[in-house]
Amino acid sequence: MKHKIIFFLVLFFLILISSHAKSQMHIGIGVNYGNKVELDYWRSSDYLYLDDENPTLGFEVKGSYDINQKWSLSPSLQYYLPGLSNKSKQFKGSANFDIHRLIFNHKTIGLYALGGISYSMLYFKAKSYPKTLSESKFGTNWGIGLRTKGKVRYYSEYRFNSPFRSGILSIGAQFSL
Repeated sequence: MKHKIIFFLVLFFLILISSHAKSQMHIGIGVNYGNKVELDYWRSSDYLYLDDENPTLGFEVKGSYDINQKWSLSPSLQYYLPGLSNKSKQFKGSANFDIHRLIFNHKTIGLYALGGISYSMLYFKAKSYPKTLSESKFGTNWGIGLRTKGKVRYYSEYRFNSPFRSGILSIGAQFSL
């Protein structure tokens, strides 16, 4: 239920902003690569026999709203692919709301610092164990990113997600609305 509420809040935010500033709004998709995307309980749980130390691949939907030349708001939803066998059900994801501050601005490319809040979720259920693991946690994001300019903006970010205690690399494209 929490996941749906977060999703609809981000969607509402995107619709509200897009009705006021079409040229300043971008939305797109990307690919994520994280090392050890897990939460505290997952890490310390003794009943889990599975080694999920492998890097995790995921996808994201990312929006951005340019406030002015230096600042922008950027909500995103990330989903990480299950890294375990098909004998279990698993969900890993996060909803992020970041603020970008442009550090370096050139004609075709910009470098920015990012910081924000993250709501990260994890769900795990194995057929061989009666326990279900479900955890969610608020935390922070901080990192650095690079983006191109134009109607189609390509971006690359490296962020540290504190609930997952993981560095996450994102690459994607955004389209002007």
